[in-house]
Amino acid sequence: FSKPDSGIGRTIFRVLGVILMLSAIAATGSRMGLALGLLAAFSSTLLFWDPAGRKSRKTIFAFLGLGVAATLALASSAIVSRTVDRFDSVSGDQRWAIWQDSVDLGREYSPLGVGIGGFEGAYAKREDIADLRPEFVNNAHNDYIEVFIESGWPGAVVLIFSIIFISYGVYRAVILPRGMERNQRLTGGLMLFLIFIHSVVDYPMRRMFIASIAFFALACLFQ
Repeated sequence: FSKPDSGIGRTIFRVLGVILMLSAIAATGSRMGLALGLLAAFSSTLLFWDPAGRKSRKTIFAFLGLGVAATLALASSAIVSRTVDRFDSVSGDQRWAIWQDSVDLGREYSPLGVGIGGFEGAYAKREDIADLRPEFVNNAHNDYIEVFIESGWPGAVVLIFSIIFISYGVYRAVILPRGMERNQRLTGGLMLFLIFIHSVVDYPMRRMFIASIAFFALACLFQ
């Protein structure tokens, strides 16, 4: 969409790409993945919105129209229905119990933490017997809590500094004039923002695939 010669053919190709992406995410059964995928599609649409450009408006409306049609078509599929049904089990998710025990664990090992990579062993020693299951808890499923458990207040300070640093990069991108460079930087910021949100319920940055994407996004943001 950043290119001035973006025609209807490219628009349709991009829309089909987004539909394929959301379908693939839904097939994984990930509730957060589906929610973030929809947020990414909506946010990136706003990124390239140009109220002054008639061509841009037509492109965006075509994008939204095809997106709505695709959503209605996918809504009846068994794969999407299975993923959506998982939202009904949020209140019974074991994460709530893990978070509560993890916060207590962080307080116990404050202010320096148990050490990087020490969460699993430390958690197993104090896990509530009522919450025991055949599966072991390998992570806190909230990376902010886990950073605090493993590295204490020093880790929390580094994390806060990183968020401020990235926020400053996004601010610098927002004030740039419209164009390819601005869009590229804001896209990098959006990618990092989605990872920050995902880290509330999981540990994406502890997987090399997501970590690689995050560093690529940083390069886009601070090019």
